[in-house]
Amino acid sequence: MNAIISVLSTLISSVALVGVAVSLLLQARQLRISQLQASRSLQSELIRIAIDNPTIASATASDLSPDEYPKAAFLNLALKSLEMGYSIKAFPAESVRIQMRRRFESEYSRAWWAHARDVFKEEAGTRRGREFFALVDSVYRDTIDALRHDEHGN
Repeated sequence: MNAIISVLSTLISSVALVGVAVSLLLQARQLRISQLQASRSLQSELIRIAIDNPTIASATASDLSPDEYPKAAFLNLALKSLEMGYSIKAFPAESVRIQMRRRFESEYSRAWWAHARDVFKEEAGTRRGREFFALVDSVYRDTIDALRHDEHGN
């Protein structure tokens, strides 16, 4: 009888320990998401300020004119928002593909990505970040290939 009670006690303790471990993993994931949201929120606020004050913002980015800065800032904000949604698994890969196909219909968006892609690649420090970059970049490359194909009349 004592052996059965001992086995049951060990089993219950083991289940409880697994529960605690799962709880800690979920808390760590939630903390990471909260940190990511706080960082993106600050970045979004800076981009909004830049859109409202393109002359000031373009003075810190020598390759963008005051007329161009709001467009570039908007694209960055849109992509960072999409990246955040993908990172927390709110947007599936196909949603990212669809939205990026639409974005890359614009010549300006393609030119912007060609310029910004190295920054996004460098910032992709997590597995989901690298996946997001690869998704966006593959849609960009597919779009460029399709445009070349259309130019040659094939």
